[in-house]
Amino acid sequence: PPPAVPPPAVPAPAVPAAAAPSPAAPPPTQPAPTQPAETAPTRTVESRLLALGLPFELAAKVGADGPESADGSTNLRAALLGALTALPARPALDLKAGDILVIAGPGAAAYDVAGSVSRHLRLDPSLVVLVAPSALGTAAPATMTLSGPAQARRRSAAMHRDDVPTVVAVDAPFDAMSGDWVREVADALGARTVWALADATRKPADLTDHLLTLGRIDGLVVQGTGASRDPASVLRAALDLGLPTVVLEDRAGNARAWAALLLERLGDLP
Repeated sequence: PPPAVPPPAVPAPAVPAAAAPSPAAPPPTQPAPTQPAETAPTRTVESRLLALGLPFELAAKVGADGPESADGSTNLRAALLGALTALPARPALDLKAGDILVIAGPGAAAYDVAGSVSRHLRLDPSLVVLVAPSALGTAAPATMTLSGPAQARRRSAAMHRDDVPTVVAVDAPFDAMSGDWVREVADALGARTVWALADATRKPADLTDHLLTLGRIDGLVVQGTGASRDPASVLRAALDLGLPTVVLEDRAGNARAWAALLLERLGDLP
């Protein structure tokens, strides 16, 4: 018989390859945390006031009490006035016959302020006394110019007997030698009140150091705000030394005047 033919080989069924694992689904996206409204009007006003030199504690109070609505329409002026009440109170200028008011600062500027104060007091500005090494280019006549403490002491008795107050401008440049000069002249005159010029273009720390050298100061006459990027920085010295700003440029140096200046300058900032 013919040899047996083996049956054809049946191929084994193909085993499907293991399916690749599906990539893990990404975690659900978390919403971004809500940021505090740092650009809200309150914060913006606070930072702009800081840029104008307003001391931090005052600017922070304006920020806390100031604009809260979306357009910042609440009364910023009221918030400024509320914060500025923290400034040393401005006393009334109560000069009597025979009293002497000393205004210390760079000679020509001090003489100009003394003339303005005299007019405010209804006194003759031509009777302002200048204590300085020379007339310093002012209109002070020779008879109203004193060379220093010794001459001031000799003239003081007549001033105290006068039937009106006397306003005296004392030359006090912004230097290391002015302090002794101002103290000696004020003592020689027996001044009732002493004001010092405060230049708003000076660094606050330098201004404070200068004022400390002048001895007893009863108030500050603020000048130079128009030439300063941060005119309210002079208030740092006022707060640290506990001195009122008695004059702000050509106005009474009260909270209303400072609020008006700051509101005007806020409008100039971008």
